[in-house]
Amino acid sequence: MNYLLLFLLSFVISLILYIILIPIFRKTCKQTVREEGMKSHYVKSGTPTMGGVVFISVTIFLYTIIQFKYLDPDINKWLLFIIPLLTYSMIGIIDDLKIIIKKNNSGISPKTKLIFQIIWAALYFYIYIRAGLDTHVNIFGLNIDFKWIYGLLILFLLVASSNAVNITDGLDGLAAGNIIIIFLSFIFITTDKTILSYISILLGGLIAFLCYNFHPAKIFMGDVGSLPLGVSLANIFIITKKEALLVIFAFVFIIETLSDIIQVWYYKKTNGKRVFKMAPLHHHLELCGLSEITICIIFWIITTICSLCGIYINSLL
Repeated sequence: MNYLLLFLLSFVISLILYIILIPIFRKTCKQTVREEGMKSHYVKSGTPTMGGVVFISVTIFLYTIIQFKYLDPDINKWLLFIIPLLTYSMIGIIDDLKIIIKKNNSGISPKTKLIFQIIWAALYFYIYIRAGLDTHVNIFGLNIDFKWIYGLLILFLLVASSNAVNITDGLDGLAAGNIIIIFLSFIFITTDKTILSYISILLGGLIAFLCYNFHPAKIFMGDVGSLPLGVSLANIFIITKKEALLVIFAFVFIIETLSDIIQVWYYKKTNGKRVFKMAPLHHHLELCGLSEITICIIFWIITTICSLCGIYINSLL
């Protein structure tokens, strides 16, 4: 399998689609920045959103062809990659469209979004078991069979990862750049042809997107991009049985999510006091005077270091 060819094919197709669609999205799919958010981000209101439609669609299309023509024709293994992309992007599409139509930043309620994320995660676990994959987890050398509890672990990983990437997607290029670094690093810890093909295709689309999303962004990915990206991130670690390593590779996404959780908890606990100037962490750093580009570079460096640590730890297992 020529992974470079898959990457280039995905990159070129996505690049062409962005050239065609950005002018259309500029008229029909405009982002509305929330009023209580960063004042410096008000200028971004009206920027096209839902850019994730391109790299998700291209990935589904190309991966489906590759899976059945050159890889394993097993329908269950195909579904393990496609179902998370489709179902979580559906949640994102509805959320994004609601924001665009209502012209405010209140999309689907967090409770409704969480319910659907749980339902799709349960469907994923059903397919996972039907595909004959095991329920063992290698926790840094300690191999444990979680049995039915593994379903709860999958539920947590998929939902947490999708929301973590969604939360992190608040600066131009931040979420996309970190995901790209993790996917590139993952190439060094697996030899699975299916995983490598999937990553190559998704990377091509993502890098094409980053060409237009780097500051100042010409298009945002929207929830239609961030939710399926997050679930795809967890998915490759689940399928390759490297669940414990996700904590290391996705460290930036974890601290971003924790900063948000801590802020909300402390705010309620102290009747209005805050730990951070604004959550999640990238907004706090902005208010401390760092530029968007500087914050992105800092976080990308952290993810690169964490990924290198993850690669090293994997070599020891």
